Amino acid sequence: MLALGVAIGAGGHALWVNRLAAQATLGAALASNDNAEEWALLARTQAAQGRFAEALPAFKKAMSLRPGDASLMADCAEVMANANGQKLDGEPAALVAQALALDPKNLKALALSATAANAKRDFQVAADLWTRALSSVPTNQPELAKHLQARLDEARHSAGLPAAPTSAALVERMPSSDRPAQVATSPAEVSAPPASAVSASTAESAATPPAKAIAGVAGTLSIADDARAGLAPTDAVVITAVAEGAELLLVSVRKQVKDMPWHFTLTDDMARPGGPKLTSAKRVVLQAWVARSGQPKPQAGDWLSPPVPVAMGTTGVRLDVSDAMR
Repeated sequence: MLALGVAIGAGGHALWVNRLAAQATLGAALASNDNAEEWALLARTQAAQGRFAEALPAFKKAMSLRPGDASLMADCAEVMANANGQKLDGEPAALVAQALALDPKNLKALALSATAANAKRDFQVAADLWTRALSSVPTNQPELAKHLQARLDEARHSAGLPAAPTSAALVERMPSSDRPAQVATSPAEVSAPPASAVSASTAESAATPPAKAIAGVAGTLSIADDARAGLAPTDAVVITAVAEGAELLLVSVRKQVKDMPWHFTLTDDMARPGGPKLTSAKRVVLQAWVARSGQPKPQAGDWLSPPVPVAMGTTGVRLDVSDAMR
């Protein structure tokens, strides 16, 4: 799947499971149904299962019943691209353009447009689009803001531009103790610093050795208070690293509730026996859950964290087990 679709569509496993439960009923009932919301639900459920070709007719039916819906257009464009080898050219690109004409702040349409620009090596255009996308991130999705900030940084680096200050969209979601001094509040502020700032930065860099990159990913795993209240200290906590886009499990580590918070570092030494190394992937998706069910995948009754996509070598990742799976 297009990596950005995974990140932006990650609204919680509870919603995804509810969609799965509704699918059988919807599939049987919609043949003569003109309810756009139900057609859209069926389409998004099929897309979440990776059944892109099956989802397309449902998306088109929903759009015919609710013309002018930018979110439906963006979702449909993503599914079309995934059904066509992740290519956004042609009809998907046209749908994205229509969506942005209707809603210039539509997050998925901006992300898809930025992804297309990046594929064409239009890195300046991609950077501008990522900047716009960052300003549209909901306040309750800090990890998505972090993900888009990383894409913005990559695009600016590829365009030969200086690194942007951390965006306001991301900083607003950080604890005050972690907030940087520089914040970009608009695209106009994402520009080269004045000469005085450059010289001061250069002097500081010379005095302070750069941080050593790690061969893996690192961060902190914690459990929200409302989740911890119903758990036993010995309940198993699983953290996994999956290759982004390939859905290939690279690392799976078990701890216990009593070990939380856990300051983790995932490396090649933790890779699955006989499997590929963690560092074989440039980007991975991290997720953790309390496995009360004892199953290898999250089940109803388990608590889990939102999935967090990160680049290899990233430190300071935060995983918070806070969602109840139903």
